[in-house]
Amino acid sequence: MTEEVEQKVVIIDDKEYNIDDLSQKAIYSVSQLQYLKKEIEENQRQIDRLQMASNAFSAVLKEEIDEEEEDNNDEG
Repeated sequence: MTEEVEQKVVIIDDKEYNIDDLSQKAIYSVSQLQYLKKEIEENQRQIDRLQMASNAFSAVLKEEIDEEEEDNNDEG
């Protein structure tokens, strides 16, 4: 039985590089880029949640203002 060893590669400018062949500084940079990509994705999800909450509060505010205008029209 043979074992296949999965090589870690990084693609830069459409060219594949074996991680094991890179310098420590390059490996560190790859690690930082991976971390930053995850952080960007998480921050985008947070922005999406905040935008949805903002939209909901805007809808509540509009509804409240419309109700107040209707009440004022009924009184007048």
